[in-house]
Order: sequence, then C-alpha cells, then structure tokens
Amino acid sequence: MNTVAGKVHQELPKTDPRVKLIAAKLKKENYQPDALIEVLHTAQNAYGYLPLPVLSYIAKALRLPPSRVYSTVTFYHFFLSNQRANIPVLFVLELHAMLRVHRQY
Repeated sequence: MNTVAGKVHQELPKTDPRVKLIAAKLKKENYQPDALIEVLHTAQNAYGYLPLPVLSYIAKALRLPPSRVYSTVTFYHFFLSNQRANIPVLFVLELHAMLRVHRQY
C-alpha cells in the first residue's frame, strides 16, 4: 500500500496505547462533532503529529467528512500533518571553536 488512499484507509491497531487514548477522548466527548479540535489535540499529543490514518479514524468516529477534518488540521497552525525532522543544530560561541568547526566541514 504505497498510495495515499491506501494509507488513509489502513486500520489503526486497537492495542496501540495512542489509539486507546484517542478512543477514550472520543468517548468522553460522546462522539460529538463539536469536539473535533479537542480530539485532534489529544491525537497530536499522542503521536507528535497527525498522520492520515488517525485523521480518517477521527472522521469516522465523529461522523464527519474526512475533508472537514483535514481542512481543520491544515487551517490551524498548531496542528502538524507531517512529522518534524530531527535536525541537529550547532551553536558556537567562541571564535577559535568556530574556526575549528569551520575547518571540519
């Protein structure tokens, strides 16, 4: 399944603690569509970002069109739809250390 559609419709493992956390939030909110943002916050806190299968799961659970869930994620700046890259950053405060680092590259 390398297609986007295949990734969207894959089932989430019910034994995953992150899925259980989202399911508990959905149940607490009585599966009300108005709770979309709260549920998205819970999912992002669990995963670190919002993968497409999770968005599909939330859309089904809240009985919302997937386009509404996805547009909410892309509209608000505090939601991440992609994993952040882990890029090391090097801060050099002294001139002689800066010159040494520069020679290494």
